Amino acid sequence: MNILTRDPETVWNQEFSGVPYIGASPADLHTESYEFKNADQFLHYSGRITSLSPPRDYLYKKTSFFIDDGSDGKELSLMDFPFFKDKFVSKSDNKSLYLNQIVGFKSDLVINKPIDVVKGGIIFTEGSIKINATVKNPYLVRNSSTPNNPDEFGYLTFIAKKGISLNPPPADCHVDRLHSKMPEFHGFLVCVNGSTGKVSTSGPIHIVGGVASDKIDSLVENGGFIEWGFDPDELGPFNNDPNEIQGFYGIAMGPRDIEVVVSE
Repeated sequence: MNILTRDPETVWNQEFSGVPYIGASPADLHTESYEFKNADQFLHYSGRITSLSPPRDYLYKKTSFFIDDGSDGKELSLMDFPFFKDKFVSKSDNKSLYLNQIVGFKSDLVINKPIDVVKGGIIFTEGSIKINATVKNPYLVRNSSTPNNPDEFGYLTFIAKKGISLNPPPADCHVDRLHSKMPEFHGFLVCVNGSTGKVSTSGPIHIVGGVASDKIDSLVENGGFIEWGFDPDELGPFNNDPNEIQGFYGIAMGPRDIEVVVSE
């Protein structure tokens, strides 16, 4: 695992001097014509940045369970679904999630009960996802403990083909670094199909994690904050032993930065 962190006060090309494809500034990467040329031993890709995409069956091949429940388009309540609840959710509080793998669904999903992500992973669906309850990383909340082993990673990645709506209620899980007092979501949202993938919200929101979608109009119009990526301290201790990372099933974008989302 190659984790890069950047001090905002440090000059870009000094901080990333060992990463040859970044260049003098991030602007070099912000063009459709940019081409990777195997300049980095950790980046196993050559070609244009716009052509960078996994095979269509990439997630399916890495999925532990793919659940085809009911007819296509039927909405399924994730935390009430018996198989998911019995396999991955703590019976002591009915909200602590121990996933640590990739699980796929055919149906539309709705999250209408709180989730505390003790061991994260990936949940994807061929339908849409509605997030109407609090999804939090318990390691970020004030007065909480930090991860104490390598596979404790408090982020979920939600991936949907047909759109993600994000409307969690105001909650007491605030990281509160920004004093935003907005509803918070801790995790990563991916909805990319090349044209119509959309992550939408009905009001301002504070996201700790990241968003990848074709359209972010709703996020911009409603405003808020996005704290991109994660800090290395949010990972469990690896003791500099690469073998300890083998059980790690998180997906993330990093390093951590903060963006104010506004409409001008």
